[in-house]
Amino acid sequence: MRGDRSFPETSAGTDEKNRKSLLRLFRGDFPVFLLFLVIAFFFWWSRAMSDTYEASIPFAVELKNVPQEIRVTSAPPGQVMISFGGKGTALWRVKTGSRKKLIGLDCTQFSMGQGRASYSTQSLRDTLSGFLPSSVTVRQIEPDSISFRYMLQEAVMLPVRYGGSFDSFNQYSLERVIFEPDSVMALVPTEKAGIYDAVYVSVENLSLTTDTIKLNTTLKPLPDVITETSEVHMTVVSQQFTEKSIEVPVTGINFPDGVTLRAFPSRVPLIFWVKMADFGQVTANDFRVVIDYNDIEGRNVDRAELHLYSQPANVTNVRLQIPDVGFLMEENRNDSIFWM
Repeated sequence: MRGDRSFPETSAGTDEKNRKSLLRLFRGDFPVFLLFLVIAFFFWWSRAMSDTYEASIPFAVELKNVPQEIRVTSAPPGQVMISFGGKGTALWRVKTGSRKKLIGLDCTQFSMGQGRASYSTQSLRDTLSGFLPSSVTVRQIEPDSISFRYMLQEAVMLPVRYGGSFDSFNQYSLERVIFEPDSVMALVPTEKAGIYDAVYVSVENLSLTTDTIKLNTTLKPLPDVITETSEVHMTVVSQQFTEKSIEVPVTGINFPDGVTLRAFPSRVPLIFWVKMADFGQVTANDFRVVIDYNDIEGRNVDRAELHLYSQPANVTNVRLQIPDVGFLMEENRNDSIFWM
């Protein structure tokens, strides 16, 4: 009948029953059993650690006191494997402590020659004895030697330069290029110390479209050369130019004393590019267009070639509009005129 059926146990009742079972267990023999288990393990561990064992432990290796004139080209192995023998407890201390051990090999202790340096690892036995327990001995070290390849190098200062081209737009023309820094320290192989006279930026082409261009650029790598920095700041300063035309008087050079040159026409036009800021400052007095006496001496000619003898520094692309002119020479002594 319905009334005879039993109700299922609730989760709260089950938890209470488990808790009581655990309390009975810990009030009984289990704590005693656990105590004897710990004591037995301790005696077993003590006996095991008193025996003699052998263990191989890796030690990290690092070069130190590398001279500036030495560049390591092939690094030595990063670690050596050392086999120790000794009692278990002592070996355990060595193994746990070796995780932080770093063997620093002084380069002055290496045997160097012909670009190769070598060091016998057997010399490490004395180094290791400084921190090993007395009951631990070094049985084997692998590899038996540590070596690396190297090259001799020199520190030199190399100026920074731009080796590319410039494209001019809107009549802009280059004025100067500024680098920061303008030179860098470089480590150069000794046999190549006289080959490199500069280090160049990686920029190959620049378009001059404004007064100032600023950019950061990397340096082109040089074979076997290490520079202290791989990036420089580059400032390109340009000026906008305009075209100007003026007439310049024709004069002579290398003429004998007492001979006066007369050219026809006596003034010739020339065209040039000048900075817009200097447009009004450049005059005909800043140029000199000449006839060279050596060009006409002994020749029966009535026209002479023109030469641009001098020009100001702030102009470019100067072009004479007339290649030659007629001339005559006047001898001042007799006040006479004669033709060549």
